[in-house]
Amino acid sequence: MEARGINMLTARRKGRRVAEASVALAAQFRRSADGSVGLPLMNALLRATERPEEFLASPEIVEAAGPPAWREALAGVARVGFGPRARFLAGGVLLAGFLIWMEQNRIISADEAKQAVLSATEDRQKGAAEAGDIGRKLAANVQNVADAATETRPLEIGPLSPSIARRLDGFGLGVGGLILVLSAASAGPRMAAFALPGALIAVLGAGVFDPSARTLGFTSLVAMAIGAGIFALGLALGRARR
Repeated sequence: MEARGINMLTARRKGRRVAEASVALAAQFRRSADGSVGLPLMNALLRATERPEEFLASPEIVEAAGPPAWREALAGVARVGFGPRARFLAGGVLLAGFLIWMEQNRIISADEAKQAVLSATEDRQKGAAEAGDIGRKLAANVQNVADAATETRPLEIGPLSPSIARRLDGFGLGVGGLILVLSAASAGPRMAAFALPGALIAVLGAGVFDPSARTLGFTSLVAMAIGAGIFALGLALGRARR
């Protein structure tokens, strides 16, 4: 171009545009099933080198360029923030909070569970017997909570505000955690649209609707059922699309 009397700056600018047009042309022809689809190759090459600005602005190239960069960036953020790995980690955090809450309210005993595991490694029968005792105690304690015979207190963790902890449903933490962990088996972004609301309703629904609601009470059970139902709907729709 410089040999034709075009100054260096203009030549570089046009060279860059020609390169962009060539890349766009190559991408278009890669998407084409054969040479008859899209612009004829030779004419397209001539057009791209002689008038790259017009070529890049043509409807064929604009349509093939795909979504804008901001949309791609937003999709990337959504994949990271709401993808399977993030849902699995969030579910693990909720399940850990659920176990801590149960230990704090003496529904389960971490020491007894640890002892049962140690016993099972030395004597299987003894470990199985201790595990059975733990299961019976757990069932009795859960029944007492459901019958309001045992009063529970909110989850207590250092950075968690008491005002927020009071609105967390103890057993809802477990249901919400299971929803998020199970949803991680589906990599599709649609599952997050069902799993996240379902988990939030299970964990916070009862406390938001009725701050005085007790866990495993009517409001609590309805909130957990709605959350699980939303997740089940997402699973059903996901299978129907396959």
